[in-house]
Amino acid sequence: MRYLLEVERGRASGSQSRQSLEVHCRIPEEFMEITVNLNLNLSEDDKKQLAAVLGSHDKNVELKTTLQLYAQAALLEYVNGFLGKTSLTRGSDTREYRLFLLMKEVFKEQIPDEQTISELFHITLPQSKTLIKAVISKNRYALKETIKTSLIKTIKHGKVDDEYKDCETSIKNLIIVDELNYILALKDGTLPKILRKPRTVSTYIIKASSYEAISSYLEIT
Repeated sequence: MRYLLEVERGRASGSQSRQSLEVHCRIPEEFMEITVNLNLNLSEDDKKQLAAVLGSHDKNVELKTTLQLYAQAALLEYVNGFLGKTSLTRGSDTREYRLFLLMKEVFKEQIPDEQTISELFHITLPQSKTLIKAVISKNRYALKETIKTSLIKTIKHGKVDDEYKDCETSIKNLIIVDELNYILALKDGTLPKILRKPRTVSTYIIKASSYEAISSYLEIT
């Protein structure tokens, strides 16, 4: 199934330009192809604000590419709802499912941080952390590759001390810290917890024994 999203942007002069976004839904090959056309009018101010929120700096290229990913997630949310594959009775259920789809379709190989989710959902940082943790907890198996890839990147970006073999790494996403400590709890509850380095904002120390356990769990060679 292919969805074709045509975005029509409004300009201050009154003229309009149109560009097409192709959104591909992963469904069995035996299904017929469906094309959906949507015209969306955006002022230049809205376009700039949207690019800022979505992290797209090139309004003609990156914004289009980014919107394709978000459109994919949005269409899946509607299609699955129409087909009765989801039963969302509470607002919190809808928000969690929406974030789950964003993690699958937009963020993919990276657990989003609280600041990003706060900007997308217009909620506070504590609310964002709670939302992310809820989605991971309820969809741990479905998101296992996203979680694993994100943690591996964090560990590989760290620097191992030659003498003590401790690992020092920068982590701006507190969810990553929680997930790494979750692994330690699964492996051995006596292993040292990952803690922030004193007098730093986002540098964390992973003790040698914990670093070895995490590397083994994530199959880092």
